[in-house]
Amino acid sequence: MKPILDGCLSNLREVKGLVKDCILRISRDEYEMSVFENRCYYTGLRRRWEIGYTIFFARKAGGKDSLIGHGTIKEVQRTQDLTGEERERCEKMRWTRKLVFGEAVTRYRAPLPIRDVLGEGLPRGNRLHGYPLTQTQVAQILSEV
Repeated sequence: MKPILDGCLSNLREVKGLVKDCILRISRDEYEMSVFENRCYYTGLRRRWEIGYTIFFARKAGGKDSLIGHGTIKEVQRTQDLTGEERERCEKMRWTRKLVFGEAVTRYRAPLPIRDVLGEGLPRGNRLHGYPLTQTQVAQILSEV
C-alpha cells in the first residue's frame, strides 16, 4: 500500500506545482562539458520531464556539494528516438531521456555550496540527484547567483 500512497503524494505535489524544478548531479568532467557546451543532459532518472522546468546542476567543489549552474528545459527526447552512436551510448549507460536546454544555460562564476544557500537537512552526495525544489528554494538559489 505504501507505493500507491507515495505515488499519490508525488502526483499531488506536481499538481500543486511544488515539484517541477530539481537538482541534477554531474559526476564527470565530460558530462559537465556536455551540459554547458552542448546544452544537454542525459538521464535515467524516472520522472515527468517537461519543457520549462528549471534544472540546477550540482557537483563536488572544494569538498562540498555545490551548485555550478542552471538551465531551463527546451526539449525532452526519449533516447529510443535518438540514432547512431548517441543512442548506443544511452543504451549502454541506461539513460532514458535527453534533456535539451535553451540558449541560456548559466554557469555560475563560483560554485554555490548547497548547505550555505539552502541550509541543513538536505541529502548529500549522490542522493541530491533528482532532489525536488520548491519555488521558495529556487528563489533562494537565484538570489545568490
